[in-house]
Amino acid sequence: MFRDRITVKVLKGGLKLGLPFVLAVALVGAYFYLSGVSRIEKGLAAEVGVGVEGLESTLTGGILEAVMDMRFLASLAASRDGAGPSGPSNLELCRWFLSHKAGFDRLCYLTGTGSRLFCLTRQPGGAVRVAGESDGTGAVSDCAADMAKLWPGNIHIGTGGQDGPDVKFAISLGDENGEPVNILVLCCSVERLLHRFAEREGCEGRVRTMVLDNNGRRLDAPATGTPLYRQAHPQEWAALSRGERGSFRSGAGIYAYATVVPARVVDRASQPGTGQGGESWRVAAWIPNAELASAKAKLAWNLTLFFLPLAGFLAAGALVLSLLSEQNRLGRDRLLAQHVSRERFVPSEFLNLLGKEHLSDVDLSSSVQREMTILFSDIRSYTKLSEHLAPAQVFELLNDYFSSIDTAITARHGFIDKFIGDAVMALFTGSAEDALRAAIAMRGRIDKFNRKQREAGRPEILTGVGLHRGEVTLGSVGTMRRMQTTAIGDAVNLAARLESATKIFQVAIILSDSLYDQLKDPSQFRLRHIDTVRVKGKNRPVRIYESYDADGDGLAECKNATLEQFERAMTLYAQGDFDGALELFSLCAEACPEDTIPPIYIKRCNTMKRVPPGDGWTGISTL
Repeated sequence: MFRDRITVKVLKGGLKLGLPFVLAVALVGAYFYLSGVSRIEKGLAAEVGVGVEGLESTLTGGILEAVMDMRFLASLAASRDGAGPSGPSNLELCRWFLSHKAGFDRLCYLTGTGSRLFCLTRQPGGAVRVAGESDGTGAVSDCAADMAKLWPGNIHIGTGGQDGPDVKFAISLGDENGEPVNILVLCCSVERLLHRFAEREGCEGRVRTMVLDNNGRRLDAPATGTPLYRQAHPQEWAALSRGERGSFRSGAGIYAYATVVPARVVDRASQPGTGQGGESWRVAAWIPNAELASAKAKLAWNLTLFFLPLAGFLAAGALVLSLLSEQNRLGRDRLLAQHVSRERFVPSEFLNLLGKEHLSDVDLSSSVQREMTILFSDIRSYTKLSEHLAPAQVFELLNDYFSSIDTAITARHGFIDKFIGDAVMALFTGSAEDALRAAIAMRGRIDKFNRKQREAGRPEILTGVGLHRGEVTLGSVGTMRRMQTTAIGDAVNLAARLESATKIFQVAIILSDSLYDQLKDPSQFRLRHIDTVRVKGKNRPVRIYESYDADGDGLAECKNATLEQFERAMTLYAQGDFDGALELFSLCAEACPEDTIPPIYIKRCNTMKRVPPGDGWTGISTL
C-alpha cells in the first residue's frame, strides 16, 4: 500500500512537473507550424508570381519572334520580281518559309479585300500542302474585315479557328505607291507560341499555368467540348478580371495573373500604332490546394518527428525528477521528523539560549547564565488521584493535562523545559507580564480541561503555580553517554518553593517580589501581598503575592471588596498588633468566606497572642 501511494505521488509529481514543459513544447511546435505554414504560403505565392512573370515573358517573346518572322517574310515577298504577288515565285517563297518555320501551322495569302489567293498547311514531318477551296481553311475570313483595314507595315493579331483557338498574325503588303495590295496571314496555336515556356513549366513541377482570352476561353491547352473557364470557375474568373495584374487565394489554390495585349507588344517592338487588334489575354499561374495541403502535411510530419521525441524525453525527465524529488522529500520528512522528535526532548528555545544550532553541538561544557522567569506547576494530591487510575489512564490524564497548558505557555513566549512526574517547569525569556499572563491562561485552560473531565465522568484536578524571576544557569548535565539539558540555581529552587506554598495558602498562583517589581503596571492584574517569607538557608526575605485573576468573577470580586481591609490587617500583623490584625482578618473572613488566606492569619494571630513572639518580631515566616 505504501509503495502504491509513493507511485501515485511520483506520477502526480511527474505530471505536475512535465505538463508545463509538454505544453511549452506543444506551443513551440504550434508556433513553428504556423510560421512554417506562413513561409510555405509565401513561398508558393512567390513561385506563382515567378511563374506568371515567366509565362508573360515567354508569351511576349513568342509574339515578338512571330512578328519578326512575319516582317522578314513580308520584306522578301515585297522584293520578288516576276509575275506579281500571285505568281509562282511568291507561292514557292511561302512554301519554303513554312517548311522551315516549325512555329507556324498555316500560311494564307489574301487579296486586299480578304479573298484568298492560296493557303499553305504544315503537315507532320515538315511537308507543306497547298489547301484547296473546300478544305475548311476559310476560317481565315474571321478576321478579314479587320485585316482589310491594315496599312502596309501594320500587324493585326487575333484569335479564331474551328478546331481550336489559333493566333493569327496578319500584315498588309503594299505596292510601290504604299497602297495596300495583299495580306499575308500566319497562323499558329498558343501551345506552339509557348513551346519554350512549356519546357520551363516541366522543370517547375507544381506550378500550373493557363492563357485566357477576353471571353474566358483557354487558349493554351483547350479541351474539346469543355465549358468556358469563366463558366466552370466563376469565382476565380471574377478575381482574374480585377485589374491587369494581381494575386489572390481561393478555394482552388494560390493564384497570380497578368495581362498581355498583343497590340501593345507590337507597338513597343516597333513604333506606336503598328499593332492592331482588340485581343487582351490573361496569363495566370496557380498552385492547387492539394500541393499546399501536401506541404503542410510534410511540415507537420517533420515537426512531429522532432517535437514528439522531445516531449517524450521531457515527460520521462519529469518522471525522473519527480522520483528524485519524492525521494528527497521523504528524506527531508525523515530529517524533519527526527528534528521534531528531538525538539520534543530538547526544546529549540533551549538550544537558542545556549547559542547552539543543533543538538549535536551540545556537550557537557555548554552553559550560559540568563535572567528569566521560572514557572513551576504541580497537580495537588496527585498520588491519591493516581491510585484510583490504571497506569494507561494515568498517562492519558497527564498527557491531556500537559497538552492543555502547553499552548498557554508557548503563546506567551515561553517553553516547557521539563516534565517532573506531574510537575511542569517552564522558562520565560521575555517580560514579567508574559509569564504572569501565561499562568493565568493556564488556570483558564485547566477549568476547560476539568469541564471535559466531568462530562466524561473522569476525575478533576487542582494545580498550583509558582513564579519567580532571577538569574539561572542553563546547560547540560550527565555523562558523555547520557546527558540532558537543565536550568539550575537559587531562582529555580525558590520557584519550586513558591509552587509548594500554593498548597499551604490554598491559592492557585503565587509570585515573588522580584517578578512583581518587574511588572510595568501591577494594577493591570488582581494581586495582593499574602506573606513575607525566608527560604531555609537564605537570609534575604521574599515578599510573596497572590494572583487571583483566574479565581472566577464571584471570588475575585469578593477579594477585591475586602482588599483594603486585608492589606491593613497585613500591615498590623507585620507590626505585631495582633489584636487589630485579628479584628480586620475576621471581618474579611465574614465578608468573603471562600477566601482561604484570612483564616490562616486568624489562626496565626491567636497563636501569637497566646505565645508572643517577642521584640524581634518582623512578620517574616519560614518557607
